[in-house]
Amino acid sequence: MAEARHGRVVSLGVHIVDVLGRPVSHIPPGQGRLLLDEIRITAAGTAAGTSVDLAKLGADVIAMGAIGDDLLADFLTSVLDSHGIDARLLARKQGVQTSATILPIRANGERPALHTPGSTLLRSRPPTYCTSAARTSLAASPASRCGGCSNSPAARG
Repeated sequence: MAEARHGRVVSLGVHIVDVLGRPVSHIPPGQGRLLLDEIRITAAGTAAGTSVDLAKLGADVIAMGAIGDDLLADFLTSVLDSHGIDARLLARKQGVQTSATILPIRANGERPALHTPGSTLLRSRPPTYCTSAARTSLAASPASRCGGCSNSPAARG
């Protein structure tokens, strides 16, 4: 039986794939290696991560933003889909990498970020991924959340 959803939310903004490894005591020199207890890959960013959390809380979530046309985008949309998130309005940008971060998490919880902005840099004001269908969904939604929208170079002006 399908889980009941409560309320619709459009989650607009930054969609990132995070690769997390823990615990990382140091980065080995040269071609050295370090054995870790755990490596995970997740949907992240201020829109994708929030979308997953909202879906877990029972919201009917529509994701909007820019992603690449690569395997990272395939992974990201698969994760969103597995949580029942409508990812059809994510704009796949040709020849662009999906935004991604490697987080070597230290034993004390610190997590320096190794990041490639990729498709996040394509956001503009108004967003180029706001198609007619996207604007209709946004207007029809009783709630929306813009995650990281002020962080893009275009939004800063």
